[in-house]
Amino acid sequence: MNPWIAVSNNEIMIHELCTSIRHNNIGVLYGCRGSGTTTVMKAAIQRLEIAEHHRPLRCVYAALWDPAYKTSHVLATPAGFMTMLEIIVGLRSISKLYDSALSYQHNQWYQKPTSTYTPRQFASMYSFVRDECRRLRIDAVLIDNADKLDRFAFERLLDIRTFFGEAFALMLCFKRAFAGAPNEHAEALFHATLHDVHDYDVFNLDPLSEYDVKHTVFVEWIKQYNLQITASDAELLLMRRMLWNETQGDWRRIQKYAYRLREYCQQARHLHLSQTMWEAIFQKPLTASETAHPQPSKNRAKKQTTPSQ
Repeated sequence: MNPWIAVSNNEIMIHELCTSIRHNNIGVLYGCRGSGTTTVMKAAIQRLEIAEHHRPLRCVYAALWDPAYKTSHVLATPAGFMTMLEIIVGLRSISKLYDSALSYQHNQWYQKPTSTYTPRQFASMYSFVRDECRRLRIDAVLIDNADKLDRFAFERLLDIRTFFGEAFALMLCFKRAFAGAPNEHAEALFHATLHDVHDYDVFNLDPLSEYDVKHTVFVEWIKQYNLQITASDAELLLMRRMLWNETQGDWRRIQKYAYRLREYCQQARHLHLSQTMWEAIFQKPLTASETAHPQPSKNRAKKQTTPSQ
């Protein structure tokens, strides 16, 4: 987990996600590309698995993708196959932790998957996922890239939740084109399938603001590596500007430069926050850039309860 996430406003979001999951709710996390949805989902899983004041939960993380194969079968869809496959990948990692090597290695569904499936194989796959979730005492399934879900796949997830007497949490992550933009696919999916659910939790994750990047992230980098500041005030100002200009609040870009910073610190004899270090990390000269006027970030963990349609 990113070391600075605990002091950023993502901490509020993580807490809200954990609360929703502990209450066995259906949750929906919306975020723009690069806003950190994957980061907070994985951080929430880690928080739930090592809970200090609650019962640790077992959560399966599944990141969906576009299936390369197609099928004309009406009893199963490519999205349905792909969803169950990714859940099996998550179950496999948990089985590897808690089962004997013999049990884990000889399970046919934990071996390398094939490229195509028949409706009968899907029925077997679905039954395995459902029963394995019960055997491994899985508490929640978190679906990343849930835009790849179709109605058939989502209904099977709801069926698993019903199998557990709804004592089973689902957290789905959908992308927005931009902050506040609707996700018509998600809305249509919920309208068609969640008519018998009283409510579901909705979370909106905005990208990190300019203030978050220039202050929270910048300061936490210094603290994490115990950097001694040798740069002048003018150079520090330019460093903050460069960090924002090169990342624009995108967690993936922030992580990219965080890796470079870590590699630099591992090789450096003296950990000084200097112009030389900064130029090595960003691989460009530290020069003046356009002046920005950062504003303090507002609470990014926006939660609402949406009644069923």
